Amino acid sequence: MNRLVIFDLDGTLLNTIDDLALSTNLALEACGLPPHPVQRYKLMVGNGADTLVRRAMPGGLAENDPGLFAEVRAGFDRFYSLHSHDRTAPYPGIVSLLHRCGEEGVMTAVLSNKPHAMTKKVVERYFPGISFTKVLGQRPGMLCKPDPTGVYEILKDTGAAPDEALFVGDSNVDMETACNSGLRGVGVLWGFRTKSELEAAGAWTVCTETEELLKIILKGR
Repeated sequence: MNRLVIFDLDGTLLNTIDDLALSTNLALEACGLPPHPVQRYKLMVGNGADTLVRRAMPGGLAENDPGLFAEVRAGFDRFYSLHSHDRTAPYPGIVSLLHRCGEEGVMTAVLSNKPHAMTKKVVERYFPGISFTKVLGQRPGMLCKPDPTGVYEILKDTGAAPDEALFVGDSNVDMETACNSGLRGVGVLWGFRTKSELEAAGAWTVCTETEELLKIILKGR
């Protein structure tokens, strides 16, 4: 029986790619660096803002010029605070799925590699009627996914055992997080990555629609 579902945020619950791309491109251009097409950002996101900026900067520049990296990274925070709600929206069917989980007594949580304060702010804005049991973003001293520390904290706070929980995400990072923490990883194909990537990273199963995901969550209830 599934008592708990832990969701990734970007690419799983929310389509954030346009706002992430715009904010990163503005930060790059402000420092005289070239921007990227939106679609390319689907391969850059998923490991936190620091890694996103490093991937977006020309090869090796972030490591060779720490001052410039810090400038672009600060620019990303500044622009994303202004543009994080321009085009971001929940994926179709997600809000209904979350409400159904609550009605069926399934606990829900969010674990993101976004900074913690930003994660909470975004969740509160787009899911005001959802009572998540726990919302965690990246915090100082806490390793990003695929490190399992955040999952362990959620399991402890909810009292759920690993075999009573699912981890739902759209990337290899999420499936590796599930494997590292002993959870079943459910990959979703409406996000930023491919089925082959999810399966190669250890996905327990992969689904294409929210209705399919809901059936997986409620199976055995």
